[in-house]
Amino acid sequence: GIGHAVLLRAVEPMAGIELMKRNRKRPKQENHTRLLCSGPARLCRALGIGRRENGTDLCGDRIWIARDMRSTRSQKISRSTRVGISDGKHHKWRYFLKNSPYISPGRPV
Repeated sequence: GIGHAVLLRAVEPMAGIELMKRNRKRPKQENHTRLLCSGPARLCRALGIGRRENGTDLCGDRIWIARDMRSTRSQKISRSTRVGISDGKHHKWRYFLKNSPYISPGRPV
């Protein structure tokens, strides 16, 4: 009875970029890597995630979130109010990598 979820609004594509472009069904010139997974709809299309994946455990073996172990960058995590909601908009529940060009548009406060 208690909801537990994380809404991923954007990711930085690091592997499988050509497959993501095909999943988005866009000509190559329209799929600048920065925009490929920027926003929930683009992200889901690029990764082939649909309604059948609702409720999938992200700690399982079907879909998971992994840290890029090759990355040596240390980036600051920032937070702001959420974008496009009316209830709870005073909460700073939007987390993102500061100065990342891959975050979806919005006005962080």
